[in-house]
Amino acid sequence: MKIIILGATGLIGKALVASLSKQHQLTLIGRDLNKLKKLFNNDFTLYTWDDIKQNGVKIFSANQVIINLAGENIGERRWRKKQKLILIKSRVETTELIAKHCAALGQSAPHFINASAVGIYGLSPSFEITYDEKTPLPTQPKDFASQLVNQWEQALRPALEQKVKITTLRLAVVLSGQGGALTKMLPAFKWHLGAILGKGEQPLPWVALPDVIEAICFLMHTPVTGPVNIVAGYTAQKLFAKTLARTLNRACFLKMPAWVVKLIWGQMATELLLNGQCVKSKRLTEAGFQFKYNELEKALLAATRKAF
Repeated sequence: MKIIILGATGLIGKALVASLSKQHQLTLIGRDLNKLKKLFNNDFTLYTWDDIKQNGVKIFSANQVIINLAGENIGERRWRKKQKLILIKSRVETTELIAKHCAALGQSAPHFINASAVGIYGLSPSFEITYDEKTPLPTQPKDFASQLVNQWEQALRPALEQKVKITTLRLAVVLSGQGGALTKMLPAFKWHLGAILGKGEQPLPWVALPDVIEAICFLMHTPVTGPVNIVAGYTAQKLFAKTLARTLNRACFLKMPAWVVKLIWGQMATELLLNGQCVKSKRLTEAGFQFKYNELEKALLAATRKAF
């Protein structure tokens, strides 16, 4: 199968390339051609976003699947005005560009698999509400994370209107020792400084990186379209912290008050650290997919095995 991967240099992208390269013909697209060459040694067809702007229809038409994982890491730095614009641009503008070229191809366009996030459902400080793919979305989301993901998915509209086959990956927090949120937590936990944030009752939806890769591969070969939650489970932040500490044979006795969390991380703290979502991956499991790492301790053991 001929597959295009956009955002191939990110955490999920690199793992996906490693998994698919054995059986499929890959084309990789990124902003920096030299970075692509350095990471992948010219083993694949490589293009930049400028190439896509100029010849996207031609490039896309030669492939069967497009997987778009492009987007600045949402937790990379504090959400100042400039950073918010970067987060929006890196997701919305890239998705709009792909959708535009796919729309030109209509129903002959490749199967378009586009990243998204469970943040689209809005914020919840407790376990009172559980979301699945049929849950109505906030009509006027007030939090930035929900606004961001809503705009991200709205960028798909030109392609949807032309009946392009689109699957949207609503990703939970991806657990990996090679990057992402978990690697930001590990240094503190390594030195027995892992902490319960606020009351610790806020839900934290999660999924192991290997299951993300398997889910994408599964969806490439199924007729499932529309939004798909990629979530293996969810747990309270305090239980997540204690489980991570136990996995690393470390203590977790610290508590960080909510006001301190907000002082350090600002708005990002309120939306990503002190709130969350209880999300179920209903459509994926109904289609026959089984998460290998469906227990938190098992997922964390796998993720941290090579971290230290």
